[in-house]
Amino acid sequence: LPHCVGENYVDGISWMYRSCKFNLLCFDTTKKDYVVFQSPEEEALYSHLETRPFTDVSQSYLKQSLNHSNTVSLGGINLKWGNKEEGYPRLEWFPEIRTIDATVSTAYYELPSNVSLIPFHSMNGANPGHLVWDDFLPIYTLLTMFQLETKSELLMMRYVLKGGDRG
Repeated sequence: LPHCVGENYVDGISWMYRSCKFNLLCFDTTKKDYVVFQSPEEEALYSHLETRPFTDVSQSYLKQSLNHSNTVSLGGINLKWGNKEEGYPRLEWFPEIRTIDATVSTAYYELPSNVSLIPFHSMNGANPGHLVWDDFLPIYTLLTMFQLETKSELLMMRYVLKGGDRG
C-alpha cells in the first residue's frame, strides 16, 4: 500500500499536490513501465467504497474508488510549461495496477532495503537551473517528507513520458 500526503480533495487538480511513497513499486522490464500489485481483498474493497461516498482512503490505498486512482505528478510542476496538453498536465502519472495472481509464477529482482527507487520526469533537464529547481529540489523535499534522505541510497530513474515533443 502507498503512503500519500498532500490531498486537497479537488477533482482534476489534486494530483498536483499529492505525493506518494510506494513500498512495492515494480518496474516491468518487458513493457518498460512501473507497476504495483494489489491483493484481491483490496480490489474487493473498492466496490464496497462505492456505497460509502464519504469514506476517504486516498492516503493509504492505490485508488480512491473503483475507477479513480491516486495519480501524482511525476516531476516538478513549472507553470511556465503551460496548461496545454503538451505542458505540465503530461506529468499526471500513476503506475499500472495489477492484481496478484497466485497461479502465475513471477520472477523478480528486489533492490536492497536501503535503496530508494526515485522515478521522475524532467521537462527541461538540459538546463541546469531547471534541473536544480524543477527536479532535484522537489525530489529532496519528498525524501525529507518521507524521512528517506539519510536512510537511503538513491536510484534515480528518469521516466520518459508517452507522446509530446518536450521532455
